[in-house]
Amino acid sequence: MTPPVPARPGAAKVFFVTGVGTTLEYYDFLSYGTAASLVFGKVFFPAADPLVGTLLAFGAFGTGFLARPLGGILAGHWGDRLGRRRMLMLTVTVTVPLLGVAVLALVVSCVVLLPETAPRRVRGRSSRVPQEVLG
Repeated sequence: MTPPVPARPGAAKVFFVTGVGTTLEYYDFLSYGTAASLVFGKVFFPAADPLVGTLLAFGAFGTGFLARPLGGILAGHWGDRLGRRRMLMLTVTVTVPLLGVAVLALVVSCVVLLPETAPRRVRGRSSRVPQEVLG
């Protein structure tokens, strides 16, 4: 029998942060699944039959469950070859610019949508709201 490996000094912190991250991730899936079953079919697919709209909403939800294991397999394989720390840095380096592009797309769509939907007397001023919120 091999002797037990002594715990590293930062093991408790890693355990805590991993638990918080996993909790937030599963809360995100829970809230999206609830919204997909109750709201998304009516909001995103109003012209479709209610059953079809709900199934389409759950199709988008199911994509996440299919993509996660695939990403885990690929990242685990590359992590074993490159090292887990390097793989973590690589995934963060790839993800952060994608998040920046997503936020930029959101801001631009808000700046365009607000004047189109605002009352006539405040159309010009309404497009400044996203910029004011961002600072």
